[in-house]
Amino acid sequence: MDTEVEEAAPRLRSAKRSKAGHAHQVAQKAVGRGTTSKPATGVFISHSAAHSGVLKDLTHFAEVYAAEPSVRIVTIKHGVRADAFNRIARSMDRSKEQLGKTLGLSVTTVDRKAKAGEPLSAEQSERLVGIARLIGQVQTMVEQSGNPEGFDAARWLGRWLDEPLPALGGERPADLMDTAEGRGLVSNLLAMAQSGAYA
Repeated sequence: MDTEVEEAAPRLRSAKRSKAGHAHQVAQKAVGRGTTSKPATGVFISHSAAHSGVLKDLTHFAEVYAAEPSVRIVTIKHGVRADAFNRIARSMDRSKEQLGKTLGLSVTTVDRKAKAGEPLSAEQSERLVGIARLIGQVQTMVEQSGNPEGFDAARWLGRWLDEPLPALGGERPADLMDTAEGRGLVSNLLAMAQSGAYA
């Protein structure tokens, strides 16, 4: 197992889950609560998504994780701009091809939409929001452990996804990332690692 993965495991196990307080504060920052009709200014959400309950930047991973499900749903339905794909791939230290294969997305289609400034489809957006949420889950867990210094949740998850896990019958979490059910299973494994039920 990768040394960084081994070093992070105790931090994940020692973290305590908090459903209120910090998560609520992060969620408040994650979404615009104003009444402005201006579109999102970042390159991550479709310019047509002039909605106050849309996540502004998917690379603010802890905010994506802490956001209300309804906010993530609105973000997905409005369509995430294709530019976010490249940004998340870089954050995870993965090539576009690696991330595309992991999420079951065509890099050619994503590149074409990025060049045209078009949003991803709802299905494509859901996969990208899903991976951002998982990174945010890891980041939040480590922050709650009280020892986040020097830890890069996106890169850690990028490597961990490729590790065969006994809990998955020796399969890699990356093989499950192209479905919502698979991402849910991976999220549950991370939560179990945090609680010490699985390492």
